[in-house]
Amino acid sequence: MEKMTGAEAIVKVLEEQGVKYVFGICGHANISMLDALHESSIEFVSVRNEGVAVYMADAYFRASHRIAAVLTTVGPGVSNTVTAVADSMTDSTPVLVIAGDVPNYLIGKGALQEVSFTTFGNQWEILRPVTKRAWRVADVRDVPGSIQRALNIALSGCPGPVAVSVPMDFLGAAREFEVEDPRLHRPSHSRLRGDREAIGRGADLLASAERPMILSGNGVLLSKATPELVAVADLLSAPVATTMTGQVGFPKSHELNIECPNSIGNPAVQHAMQTADVVLVVGSRLTEFEANSWDREVGFDPWTRQSFVQIDVDSEMIGKVYPVEVGIVGDAKAVLAELSQALEERMASRRPRSPWVNELLAQLAEWRQAVAERERNDSVPIDPYRVMAELREVLPANSILHVDPGSVIRYMAGQQLTLDEPGSFYYNAGFGSMGACMATALGAKLARPDKKVVSLVGDGGFTCQMSPVVTAGEHNIPVVWVVLNNFAFNSIEIYQHRHFDSRVYGTTFRDRQGEPSNPDFAALARSCGAQGYRVERPEELQSALRQAMETDRPSVVEVITDSMRYVDTYGWFEANRIFMAEAEFKRERERARAHAGVGEPVGAPAGS
Repeated sequence: MEKMTGAEAIVKVLEEQGVKYVFGICGHANISMLDALHESSIEFVSVRNEGVAVYMADAYFRASHRIAAVLTTVGPGVSNTVTAVADSMTDSTPVLVIAGDVPNYLIGKGALQEVSFTTFGNQWEILRPVTKRAWRVADVRDVPGSIQRALNIALSGCPGPVAVSVPMDFLGAAREFEVEDPRLHRPSHSRLRGDREAIGRGADLLASAERPMILSGNGVLLSKATPELVAVADLLSAPVATTMTGQVGFPKSHELNIECPNSIGNPAVQHAMQTADVVLVVGSRLTEFEANSWDREVGFDPWTRQSFVQIDVDSEMIGKVYPVEVGIVGDAKAVLAELSQALEERMASRRPRSPWVNELLAQLAEWRQAVAERERNDSVPIDPYRVMAELREVLPANSILHVDPGSVIRYMAGQQLTLDEPGSFYYNAGFGSMGACMATALGAKLARPDKKVVSLVGDGGFTCQMSPVVTAGEHNIPVVWVVLNNFAFNSIEIYQHRHFDSRVYGTTFRDRQGEPSNPDFAALARSCGAQGYRVERPEELQSALRQAMETDRPSVVEVITDSMRYVDTYGWFEANRIFMAEAEFKRERERARAHAGVGEPVGAPAGS
């Protein structure tokens, strides 16, 4: 027992748990924490928005597998984290949020920024739907114990964010606190082994399959199970598809990698999903994008065409979307290791590559050739495919690439730019909040200062979350943001061109005179203490990108790109069906009106 403040007790717990960084913003309810951090070995990184702090902590863990904490103040300090915390929850990233709260003895009186709308002292409930667990510390004696429990919950089983709300008087209270060895409050072994009988049945099914395939998700990365996954794929000579979030769980360069199934996809991965007879799913939630909106004609069909073997540490994921022949609850690394051994016992040697697999790889090669041809496009404004090609040329081998979900570039980057090393690709696919990669790049760079961290973002995503450029300049965090500026929310504009007769409205950035409108991103970067480059022609791309990669300062490379109206697609997104039906109804309605002589068809030129 040692006399200290509640804030000092929290910091001591964080130090003993090996926490190196706390990201956050100051407020009157967390000043005691700031003072305690000032005297500690932990570095506090001040940001300009609480959501940025969460994104940094999320990326920090993905790049290092070490947890970071987020410090917020009362009220809006908590509510500002919600979207980012939801991203961490849906992508299973452990983050610890510590929020200052109103004094315990003033709860219910309407203290400054108090949240007591449905019950007294319930600001923690703002985060309840998007965390593994959230609560308010009810007794000052439980301050250090609450942090111990929060860290255990965040890191155990299927990991995720946890939030603890601490009254500010508890943070400042001086008393005898007992901060025990953290090893006394966490599991000795973290890997949940799967049921051996189930693993044996899964091995029987896979060994006897004629056309087995594997879908690898983020669980492989969280478990560090890449070697075990490669061993199973090699034994079976099975093609491996990876989710966008889980891409680098299987090496990009491996001959059996058939890329990402999603609404864009490619002909090989879609053909595999339709014709495989046994599918091994490892650590994937089988979300709408990676399962083609669960359309049985386009994607998987385990009711009539194939059998599923599913491995997941979260029992709720087993059979949630598709029926399974074998469902194995367990850690991906542990289960895959045992599955590999069971397959070796059932197979005399590595299975030779089948004609089916050769057909898939031929389809993939043909598709890649078509992509390569477009990458050589010399048009102005610059084709985004050309940007991918030039970036691939200059991207150092030890890079970490972050991609924003708010643009079609997420598909191109995933297919054309990902690297081999686990942790080298970041994509917040689960919740998909736009602009996240503006901040996640900072967390990854702090976790891995030895690597070049590059963030690929659209102009819409950049302007959603511009403050990380300020933070990078302030703390000299040398990341590179490549901004594709097409003066639009292009991923949504595409649907207007495709389904609504190019009636573009609310998706492009125009001033009152109808001219394209955006900040000067390069100038904005320079005003924040970063390097700024503007590229308008394809022959200028490589030089600007190289300069940004070689500098030891944060950099923004603004590329004026063409607006993509149509993208070749091989998968399916159910929203298209809704849009198609709506658009056809409106066209039919306008045809009927025109036939009756009532008004002009929508989109018709004046005087037609």
